[in-house]
Amino acid sequence: MRFACLSALLKALLLLWLPGLGRSQPYAFTLGNKTHGWVERLSLQPRAFLLHGFLSTDEADYIIQTALPELQRSEVVGPDGKEMLDDIRTSLGAFLLKDRDPVLKVIEDRVAAATHLPNANHEDLQVLRYEKGQTYRDHYDINDSPERLAQMKASGQLGGMRSATLLMYLSDVQEGGETAFPYGRWIDAGKQASPPYSECAARGTAVKPRKGDAVLFFSLKPDGKKKDIYSFHAGCPVIRGVKFSATKWIHVEEFGQADVSDPPAEGCADSRPECKTWAADGECERNKGYMVGPRGHCRLSCGECQPEP
Repeated sequence: MRFACLSALLKALLLLWLPGLGRSQPYAFTLGNKTHGWVERLSLQPRAFLLHGFLSTDEADYIIQTALPELQRSEVVGPDGKEMLDDIRTSLGAFLLKDRDPVLKVIEDRVAAATHLPNANHEDLQVLRYEKGQTYRDHYDINDSPERLAQMKASGQLGGMRSATLLMYLSDVQEGGETAFPYGRWIDAGKQASPPYSECAARGTAVKPRKGDAVLFFSLKPDGKKKDIYSFHAGCPVIRGVKFSATKWIHVEEFGQADVSDPPAEGCADSRPECKTWAADGECERNKGYMVGPRGHCRLSCGECQPEP
C-alpha cells in the first residue's frame, strides 16, 4: 500500500501501532529524495514499511565516506551480554556517534520524525559493508530472555529493549544482499513481491537494497513489551557487488549507560545530598537520564513521585 502523504503514514504508524510507547505529538517529516520519495507499507507481520528515497544520494555517499576509515570486523552480543566475533555476522562495521556533525544530525532527526521515537532512545548509527559472500544470518534484533534482561540491569544499560530498527541502504547491489523476513507476510504479494530473489530471500518477505531507501520494522508487539516473532530476519549474502547500509536501533525508553557504582535511589527518594540544589538549578530537565525516570537519582527533589506517608 502506497502513502502519497507522509502525514497519513504517521497517523497509521504512530497512533495505531505504537500504543504504550512514550512519544511526543505527531508531526510530518521530509524524505531525503524530494522528487522520488514515498512510503510503502510492506507487511503487518512483521509491522514493516519501506521508505523509498529516505536518503538523498549525497547523504548516502556522505555516510559511507565518513565511516570508511573506521570500519572493522562486526561483532554480535554474546550470551554474557558482551560484544564478540561470530560467523553469523561477517560484515565490516563502524559506529558513528550521535550528533557527530550537522549532516548526520539532519538524518538522525529524520529518523526520529519517521519513527516518532526521540533521538534520546536511539543507539549510535552503525554503518556496515558487505562484500561477496558476507552475510548476517537469521536473527532477532532483541534478546528478551530473563537472563539478558538481568544482564542489562546489572550492567546499568538504560532504555529497555529495542523496539524498532530503521535500516538505510547506502548503495545499490547487483545481486543478493536483501533483507529477508522468513516468517513475513506481504500485504499484497502480487503487487509487492519483485523477483527474482536470491535463495536466502525467497522466503516470506524481502527488501532489495536500493541506494537511498530504508526499511523500518518493529521488533516488539504494539504493547511495547513482547517480542514479535515475525521480526526474525537476515541480511542475505551479497552475490554480486558491494552493499553498504546504516542501521538505527531504537529503544522503548531513553538509551544510555548508568554508572553502576552510583546506584539510583530506591522508591521515592534522593540518592545524593546535592539533589535539591541540582533541582533548583534546572538539572531535572537538562539531565533527565540521571535525575528522574525509573533509575533516577533525584526523583523526590524533581517532583517525580510522592513519598508514602
